[in-house]
Amino acid sequence: MTQPQLPQTERERLETATRHLLVDLGGLVSLLRETEDTQWTKSKAPIEVDDTKRRAQGSHTDPTGDTTTDPKRLSVRHQRKRSIKELTSISAKLHGLLGDLQRAVDKHTGNFPD
Repeated sequence: MTQPQLPQTERERLETATRHLLVDLGGLVSLLRETEDTQWTKSKAPIEVDDTKRRAQGSHTDPTGDTTTDPKRLSVRHQRKRSIKELTSISAKLHGLLGDLQRAVDKHTGNFPD
């Protein structure tokens, strides 16, 4: 996904970045909610099969094992965990930026919290 080139003025850059942030955040939160159960279920996508036309000898079904080791499920689980970790980190950074800017404004205006 490519983002459009940001406009030149600081105000326009702020507005564009804010718009993108809100849209992407909404999409991420929605997908995280959607994958809350998905991360624990076996993929419904077709399984890739090797070229051999022979049937496996002595095989048995293991639904629990198949679900546990399903690479597509594991990929969803990994990306979901990664997304939550990054979202938590970004949230902390934004909170820090807000505090830093607020303190700078307070010093500038002489308004200090009681």
